[in-house]
Amino acid sequence: MRDHINQKLLVEEMMKCRYSQSDLAERSGVSRTTISKISCYRCYPSLDVAVAIARALKLPDKVLLQIFFRREGDKAKHSA
Repeated sequence: MRDHINQKLLVEEMMKCRYSQSDLAERSGVSRTTISKISCYRCYPSLDVAVAIARALKLPDKVLLQIFFRREGDKAKHSA
């Protein structure tokens, strides 16, 4: 099984903060192009980028792991 991004959860967290991709890029210091590629599964973020995005969204480490570091076969669990 390979790692992949929980794109749905990432978008949910962006919506909670009312962030567009551009807003998230500005707040995280990651380019909007990179945010877009991550959101569309065209690239996988480095640990530094994943942490920068999580911090910009004010996510706890548990949610960071649920979004960026789950395996393909893992069930998505998200506690509100």
